[in-house]
Amino acid sequence: MNGIGKLRPGGRTGPEGDQNRPVTTLRICKLMEPVRTPAALNDKPAQMTPSINAEPVSATPRHPLSILVGDDNRINGLMTLRMLQHFGHAADAVHNGRECLEALDGKAYDLVLMDLQMPVMDGLTAAREIRGRHHHRSAVPPPYICALTANVMAKDRAGCLAAGMDDFLTKPMHLEDLEKVVTRVAEKQPMAPH
Repeated sequence: MNGIGKLRPGGRTGPEGDQNRPVTTLRICKLMEPVRTPAALNDKPAQMTPSINAEPVSATPRHPLSILVGDDNRINGLMTLRMLQHFGHAADAVHNGRECLEALDGKAYDLVLMDLQMPVMDGLTAAREIRGRHHHRSAVPPPYICALTANVMAKDRAGCLAAGMDDFLTKPMHLEDLEKVVTRVAEKQPMAPH
């Protein structure tokens, strides 16, 4: 049956018949069940580590990255964490620009994936602040900052770059696009000594 109580073409029911149907919040929650953590269910930053059941693109990332995800929408944040887990990377999640700054005060991150429109402090303001702080701290390499936004206009991209962001991903985010960003950042990292 479809969302309004009619049988789908071919009489199919279940997940295999849902391909052309909007995804419901319940369906997303069921898909996200493996990545839900106690921290993700309250207001504390969540940490995601690859599970042994995950099927990452490569079993071990060539350059494991330290990644911070800043998104006030918990479902979007969890989806991004799940995609990163697919690549074999662990990530921390925060819910606004101020929390991004606080997380960066406590840990060096290689990559920051940041939504532009967040409460308390938006992504552009947070990016400017991050760049300002790292300008004065040359000993700590600055993170690669990638904007996450539904805005796709050229002026939006230009605004992100002007604020100090390095890259730009549009929502809804595609796995392949995120992989390209992660690969770009990983290729810039020094090889770990053996």
